[in-house]
Amino acid sequence: MTGGGLTLFHGVFCLVLVLGTQFSSMAQTEDVLRPKGRPITKEERAKSTWEYHPERIPLAVMGEAGINVNVFRQDLQRTFPATITPNDVLSSGIGWGWTVGGGGEYQFRHDLAAQVRIALDHKAFANTVDGVVDYQDSTSEIPRDMAFRATTSSSLTYLSLTPSVRYSINARMFATVGVSLQARVSDVQRHDIIEITDADPEVGLGLDYRLQRGRFRSISRTVTANTDMLQPIEQRYPAKSTEFVQYHTWRTAVELGAGYVYPLDSRAAVVVQLRYQRMLSDMNDAFMVTDYSRSTSQRLTEITYRNARIHSVQLTIGLWFKLME
Repeated sequence: MTGGGLTLFHGVFCLVLVLGTQFSSMAQTEDVLRPKGRPITKEERAKSTWEYHPERIPLAVMGEAGINVNVFRQDLQRTFPATITPNDVLSSGIGWGWTVGGGGEYQFRHDLAAQVRIALDHKAFANTVDGVVDYQDSTSEIPRDMAFRATTSSSLTYLSLTPSVRYSINARMFATVGVSLQARVSDVQRHDIIEITDADPEVGLGLDYRLQRGRFRSISRTVTANTDMLQPIEQRYPAKSTEFVQYHTWRTAVELGAGYVYPLDSRAAVVVQLRYQRMLSDMNDAFMVTDYSRSTSQRLTEITYRNARIHSVQLTIGLWFKLME
């Protein structure tokens, strides 16, 4: 976990602790609906609502399911400019996944509560770019442009723990703010494809991802580490080989949300929430590789990959149940 993530986590934790100390005494004061602890009458119980119930204690449990809309970003910094190459497909991506989880809430007062949620979050994203790479046959000394299409798609699953504070704007709408600590519980499955879309049927890639020689109109692979899109060929100069960098297990995010409560009765409600998770942690360490796809017509260029992050928007629907004495 990064230092910034720890600082934010501690800040939210301290806020919840202070609020709990401040309002726990309020929760222990005499219930105006039950003066001197007298029994609840049928009339009082019949008038109870989701907001006010004479037998309710300030605890609730919740379960939810929904979808993740995921946006992936990664910086590609080149030492020399180049036209679009297969590596440009790794700069971004978008896709959707699912989330399912549950948690609990302690309500300090009618408009303020602390929540803790645990969930499985499945993230997925993909991207496609079109461009040209160099092609040079055995008889020509002059390279020509060869059109390609590069596609990449990735998926992985996190287990997330999210403490947050909920503030009720009115009887139905509320806002939340918190932090999310996420642990990767699956490998990152990244599927790469480079297709030659050039109109000339005689051109193709000279090597596939297994470094087999030939003339390939399409090559593909699946990797579980972050790397560039090109075939893993070691360069004599500069003296760099393709890097395969492992993904981190942990990451942190700040989470902002809004929701709407639709009570079913005085104890249960359907809740719809929209949340935004902004990642504070990189998925992996920065690394450098050589992009040789335009080396004969232009020049070799070094690419540094850094700041690989997945940000998500979550839309969920859930059930909340208030506990009773």
